[in-house]
Amino acid sequence: MRYPALDAWVPVEELEDEDEEGAGVLVVPGTYSVSMHKRVDGVLSDLGQRQTFEVVSIREPTLPGGTQEQRVVFESQVDELIRASDGTVNAIDEVVAELVAVKEVLGRSTAGASLYEIANSIQQRMTIQRDRLRGNETRDIFKDWDEVSLSDRIWHARFDPSSSAYGPTPEQRESLRIGRALYDDVTRQLSELVDGEYMALKEALDAARVPWTPGRGVQ
Repeated sequence: MRYPALDAWVPVEELEDEDEEGAGVLVVPGTYSVSMHKRVDGVLSDLGQRQTFEVVSIREPTLPGGTQEQRVVFESQVDELIRASDGTVNAIDEVVAELVAVKEVLGRSTAGASLYEIANSIQQRMTIQRDRLRGNETRDIFKDWDEVSLSDRIWHARFDPSSSAYGPTPEQRESLRIGRALYDDVTRQLSELVDGEYMALKEALDAARVPWTPGRGVQ
């Protein structure tokens, strides 16, 4: 299974924080252009209308720090990590749902109990990796904290584009660095689970003639 890479463009409407939908990252002051298109029955057509405009800063940082260019690059990297993490969480949820279905079918199957144990083990370890990305709400309620989740790292690193032109601070850069390392480790372990153990489980299910479940090929 492939997980979202950290080098792809992301539409602003796909960012995690719904309160900032459509906001995106503030650009560096300069000259920009805009064009108009229309989409009819799925076909995009250029209306031939273009306009250039100047973007100026409405505020200047009051403290010494990074340049506007550095701020924009950093914010884009944070948003890229959000996009990748969101895609990976969705992929985990799909696989976990498939494993739940496998366990339900195995509960009514004559196949050996070891297949159920394997499916349950993979599901538990997938859930642990999900918690590393998004956190565990139940554990948070009881103050049972373990590793700082990626979502918390991103919360600290991310700027509010509507109110700040300063940064990034060294601490925010460090949060992004740790977050990227955490994401890389999670996807490494997920690849071993999904491409290795889960794939082997599906082959074992087919060999044991266990009824079809989502995620397996046509029987």
